Amino acid sequence: MKHLAAHAPLAMLLCTVAGFLLPNVAETLLPLLPAILFFLMLFTLLGIEPRPLLRALASAAVWRFALWHVGILCLLLSGGFFLLGIRGDLLLAIAGIGATAPLFASGAMVRTVGHDALPAMAQTIAATLLMPWLLLIVFYASGSGASLNLHAYTQKLLLYIAAPIVLAALLRRYLPPATLARVYPQIAQYNILLVLTFPFALSGAFRRLYDAQGFIHALELLAIALVIAVGGFFLTWLGYRRFGANVAVPAAITAGGRNVLLTLSIAGGYLGDQFLALAGAMQLPMFALPFLARLLFAPPPLRD
Repeated sequence: MKHLAAHAPLAMLLCTVAGFLLPNVAETLLPLLPAILFFLMLFTLLGIEPRPLLRALASAAVWRFALWHVGILCLLLSGGFFLLGIRGDLLLAIAGIGATAPLFASGAMVRTVGHDALPAMAQTIAATLLMPWLLLIVFYASGSGASLNLHAYTQKLLLYIAAPIVLAALLRRYLPPATLARVYPQIAQYNILLVLTFPFALSGAFRRLYDAQGFIHALELLAIALVIAVGGFFLTWLGYRRFGANVAVPAAITAGGRNVLLTLSIAGGYLGDQFLALAGAMQLPMFALPFLARLLFAPPPLRD
């Protein structure tokens, strides 16, 4: 398991390919992904020391990143594709992905290129807390808000965002520290298996679109996904490079990833027919970002 965790970026890429090649198997996992996401968020938060995380979340810089990620980048991406002539469900899917918070695996991805994971986790949590409000703006700006069931939407927010945050806080508060220190490492080593289910299962939806609508449309979606992921990566790096590589590179990796499963779980029914396929197309470019960062930027030495 430690060997798998050490090669997590490569394993994620291989899982995207496997999901595309085995769509029937991938589809059997798809209905289980929301429950897997809940436990991944819970286990990830349970393993983070709350005081340093709260100090990071109290930083204005973290919230500026969150607004950049789910707000400004969403506007830039949606506006750019609108000017290119994209309309309808595909533009709605692009806007929905643009308003989506970073992957909860962002900290792990940042760590693989030699940077501190804590800022990435703080940025991810802040963006996740802002995301529901930006999605509401997307719904109403697109006209789909007329059919939005706010009661069901709020229930899903509480289940998939609020519940793991609150439950992790309660467990850390009331479990004896010795018990947590003994039990958590045994649980955490299997987190990588939870992460790997996402690129595998979601890539199956992209394969279904490929089978149904052909190579050209699938290639178009893959190109859009590449622009979203790599475009977010480079725009963020350009905006943050004045702060140095230790800030810019982790921020770029975090901004390039999108927790599309979270958006699918809380709002997928309101984001049109293209959203799931585009979410599947996002898997390959998103999980290739650590390799891109390694190729372009020399990692700093790890601190003990």
